[in-house]
Amino acid sequence: MDYLRRLGLEKGKPLTPLKVCHAKSDWKLTNPLTPASVRGDKRNVCFTNNFLYLTYCKLGSDKRVLGFMKLKHGNKEAVSILEFVGTKIDQFRYVGKGGKKDLSEPAEPAEESSGNKGGPGRKSKYGLEEVMVFYNMVQSKKCTYEDVKRDYGISRSAIRKRVYRARIAYGTHG
Repeated sequence: MDYLRRLGLEKGKPLTPLKVCHAKSDWKLTNPLTPASVRGDKRNVCFTNNFLYLTYCKLGSDKRVLGFMKLKHGNKEAVSILEFVGTKIDQFRYVGKGGKKDLSEPAEPAEESSGNKGGPGRKSKYGLEEVMVFYNMVQSKKCTYEDVKRDYGISRSAIRKRVYRARIAYGTHG
């Protein structure tokens, strides 16, 4: 890694390695991240000058809180609010300053209880019923996957993955 950093500096393109750490399972989303709440080897925390964290924001599921557990130069109490840009590879844009009060799971409106607990990541733009409609339209040759992607912004692989997972979950695969 040091070789790559030196090579990048020589070419005028500095490289900044990032280590991704996860919080322990008992960490509460309403608390700031501390060295004790980081899963794994504590040397990752101790020997790091700048340690950022990215966590849920109570302002919505499309937003995240960016804060600092350690910051060599600057105010480690500074917290920023970011939101997803909506690109294929997740990227964020700065929304504004935030505070420790913004740490929490987003307050979601109460929906009907389907018994399925959502997994990690952002909520899908379309529900399973809508995805099944898209899938059935393509299967009955009313449109193509390209038409669905152009009109609704959901790719062929996303549709097929959702249909496959639903069939596995409900035992209708074959």
